[in-house]
Amino acid sequence: ILDMPPKVLDMEHYTYNFEQAVCMQQAMDDDIKIQIIIGKAGTGKTHIAMAAALEKVFKERKYDSIKLIKPVITKSRLGEDIGFLPGSVKRKLLPKMRPFVEKLRMFTKDGSEESYKKLIDSGVIELLNLADIRGADLANSFVIFDEAQNANPFQMRTLGTRLGEDTKLIVLGDPTQIDSVYLDKFSNALIYLYENALQNPTPFLAHICLVQMVRSHTSQWFEKNFQPGR
Repeated sequence: ILDMPPKVLDMEHYTYNFEQAVCMQQAMDDDIKIQIIIGKAGTGKTHIAMAAALEKVFKERKYDSIKLIKPVITKSRLGEDIGFLPGSVKRKLLPKMRPFVEKLRMFTKDGSEESYKKLIDSGVIELLNLADIRGADLANSFVIFDEAQNANPFQMRTLGTRLGEDTKLIVLGDPTQIDSVYLDKFSNALIYLYENALQNPTPFLAHICLVQMVRSHTSQWFEKNFQPGR
């Protein structure tokens, strides 16, 4: 179904700089069960996480499935309630998972909508609402938790306590892009987890901060100079 990504250290296809190469090594290391990737938009967080997940599930067969989790914030209020939106949970979450869908299309043979939807419909790649994580089966899965800065520490704990020995978790986020009015740069799940990782180091947990943007020069200009409210 997929054109498999090249080997992990193939810099031409996988990574653009040294910090991304280190990040990819952590993502591909089976002894690292939890990885925290902090970085602004354009530093390659989603690309690395998705490429590693596809490699581990479809090429190495290390895990049975990929679970994509993201706090969903509606227009009407900040939170994770998506109940009023039409369609199934999977259909509701699909637009919110657009960065992952685009990466998935990048790795499919023809890049068509049908190719990546087959993977989602088959259940091999599953989109999960953070609010429903209590009933989710995360066994033998490669789990990617995106935008953790928009979740609270209690939600992070709920997710973390459902991980098994055969599960890998990659937590992504940018602490400068907090959308919830109930969270700040200190109280969000991403920073709370990162600080706990620093205070309680363990061999199965790794963390890295990506700082070098690999997007266009125009994108970098906006990131550097366009700061509303500053």
